[in-house]
Amino acid sequence: LGPEIAVCYISSRPHSVNIKFEEVLFGGLFLYLCDSFVVADFLKKFLFLKGATLCVICQDRSSLRQTIVRLELEDEWQFRLRDEFQTASSSDDKPLYFLTGRHI
Repeated sequence: LGPEIAVCYISSRPHSVNIKFEEVLFGGLFLYLCDSFVVADFLKKFLFLKGATLCVICQDRSSLRQTIVRLELEDEWQFRLRDEFQTASSSDDKPLYFLTGRHI
């Protein structure tokens, strides 16, 4: 994406081979349709800059809120209801719901 932005893909699957990220300081996190392999303890291994951005995307509003609670994100991230959005979709597609937050 450029000299100042790096993207890192990390899998939460048990037998995945990932880079060592425990000492990397991240400026953001993107969680897309989290399954049961993504757990709160896995996310607590990441180090974030103060003010880093989090974006959580789910298939419906209820799943979005359940994911925030299940992953214990409210402990380290600040969310505001006005930062919850729904994608614009055609009548054939179901919309996605996403919520952004800031690391505190």
